[in-house]
Amino acid sequence: MHSLSLLACALGAVSALAYVPVASDSPPGAAPACIVQDKAKDEDSAQTCAMCHKDIHAEWKDRKHAKAWDDEVYQNSIKKKRNAKLCHACHIPGSVLAKAGRRPAKRDKNLHEGVTCVSCHKQDGKIHGPFGAKTDAHESVKDPMFAEKNSSGLCLSCHSTKIDVVLPVGRDFKSAKLAEKGKSCVGCHMPEVERHMAVSPVNGKPTGEKRKGRSHAMLGPNDAEFCALAFKLSATKADGKLVLHMENGAGHGVPGL
Repeated sequence: MHSLSLLACALGAVSALAYVPVASDSPPGAAPACIVQDKAKDEDSAQTCAMCHKDIHAEWKDRKHAKAWDDEVYQNSIKKKRNAKLCHACHIPGSVLAKAGRRPAKRDKNLHEGVTCVSCHKQDGKIHGPFGAKTDAHESVKDPMFAEKNSSGLCLSCHSTKIDVVLPVGRDFKSAKLAEKGKSCVGCHMPEVERHMAVSPVNGKPTGEKRKGRSHAMLGPNDAEFCALAFKLSATKADGKLVLHMENGAGHGVPGL
């Protein structure tokens, strides 16, 4: 009898730890203590976010932002820097929201995730985004910084830095006053998509309604079709010679960072 009681207790503990909150549009409820404690161990990791935001995580995980710290070129470069810590702020940033438009503070955990979910979406223990939908998984905030007209401020925090011959694309964007013309960084680099923003970590089924959001693949120079849009090419023939004309079709200098 004593053995059966111990077994029942053990199974109950395992079941409690295996349970995770399901994203929903219902008001946040009080989660059992074991869930909160279990989440707290790694709540800032992209792996935790991936439990519900599978599609977004899949888009991000193999891209340059995700590899910003582990990138071999970066790691070799900082070995030659006198003050490499200045670079860390943008390769392992903490909350960009805390200093939108200015260099963020560096992060001290999950360094291998580079520019990760919490870098752009977490501040003061709350998850910020364009919707602020209520969920049992975390406290959500509808943040005006995620409106397209304001969102470039998040990118400019790091992409206004000039490094050697690499052009600071953020400064180009600002000097051209593109925001005043309705342009934004995400307008080009994070195409609009309509989908379910989350799935249940229990059964993998979508939760909530489909909404318009942004791809997190972060399109850039490694995407051939996207890169081709940065240049407008034409050719003319003059005096028996072929003259190639190239015009910058991007909102900043190319190449850039």
